[in-house]
Order: sequence, then C-alpha cells, then structure tokens
Amino acid sequence: MNLELPLAVICFLAPHVVPSIPGLRPWLVGKLGRAGYVFAYTTLSAITFVWLVLALLRAPYTGLWALSPWQVYVALMLIALACSLLVAGLATPNPLSLSVRAAGVDPPRAAILGVTRHPLLWALGLWGSSHVLVNGDVASVMLFGILAVFALGYMPLMDRRVQKAVGMKDWQRLSAGTSNMLFTAYFRKSPRPFVDRTLVLSVVGGFALFFLLLYLHGPVIGANPLGAIL
Repeated sequence: MNLELPLAVICFLAPHVVPSIPGLRPWLVGKLGRAGYVFAYTTLSAITFVWLVLALLRAPYTGLWALSPWQVYVALMLIALACSLLVAGLATPNPLSLSVRAAGVDPPRAAILGVTRHPLLWALGLWGSSHVLVNGDVASVMLFGILAVFALGYMPLMDRRVQKAVGMKDWQRLSAGTSNMLFTAYFRKSPRPFVDRTLVLSVVGGFALFFLLLYLHGPVIGANPLGAIL
C-alpha cells in the first residue's frame, strides 16, 4: 500500500489543527512574534500542500465513476464560493474559528460571520468536495474526501472548544448573528447579517483567485478543469 498520500494528508492537516490546542497559539506567537508565526504557518501550509499535490499525482489511478459535464459545472461553482470564503476568512480576524488573525474574545464587526463563522473550514470543505465529485478515483476520494470530512466535521468541535473557553453566556453573545451552516443566519429576523466592504472585496478577490487557479490548473497540475465541457 502506498503510504505517501495518507502521510501527506496528516502533515497538511497538522498545521491547521495543532495551533487550535488551547494555549498553544499564544505561546507560539509569544516565541515567534505575530509576523513570525504567520510566516511559519503560511510557509509550512504551502510546503505540505505542495507535497499533498505531488503525492496525489504519484498515487496509482483506480477509477470509481465516469465524469459528466454537470459535475464540472457544480464543482466550478463550489470552488468559486470556496475561494471567496478563503479570502474573507484570511482577511477577517475571527476568534470563533480557525483564523490566522484571532482578535481576543470579541468577534469583529464583520459580515463574513453572518455568512458563516467558519469561512476557512467551509472553503476547505467545498474545495475537497468539489474535487471528489470531478475526479472519481480512489486516491482523490481518499485525499479530498478526508479533507472535506475533516473541515465539515471540525466545525461543531470548534464551536464546543470556544464555548468551553469563553463560557455559555459569552458564547451566546459572541455567536449572535453568526451561523455554522452557510447563509442560514440570513433567514433569521434578528440580528440581521449585513454586507460590509471586506465581504465585497473578498468576493471580488475570491473570483480573481478562482480565475487564477483555473488558468494555472492545467500548466501546474496537468489537468484542464474545463476539458469535459469544452
């Protein structure tokens, strides 16, 4: 059995999971400084992601289902949404979920938290799910499926961790107007989610990132995402 892919998945997830251990991230920031921590986090994430892609490309191919055009359309929509959530999550301090810019115990006045309080986890979950849909082979299901399950399954665990850290009373105050599931807060009467400048710019930046990834996918990964519909 080829163990490179599972090992690459574990090493990619570790930098995202380990800093969420209570007290560890403040300790790392204290040792490295905020700029040093962000640099180390970003560098390690990029290195492990590259290894993840290479491990997937080297894994043997065993097909599970054939690709249809509708799968490509759905996957492209999911990835466009994931890119916007990724940009918004990176741009917004968020003490309620995984974030490179936590902001103490009070969440920022940010519209993205009305969309979901877990933008980075949703970005990873949608990205993984879309790649399972269009690849349809054992290695892709193993890689992208594990990433999607981790991201979506980690949300309630993150909620419970924050609840424990701040107490139920403060949790109810902090999470008011936010939602775990995408866009569900917009169906509440109060408090009403809103749109701010950061959210608008994140959507614009997300689509720019989406088209950049679409352009680079063929030259870098070796597969044209639009091949099945052109």
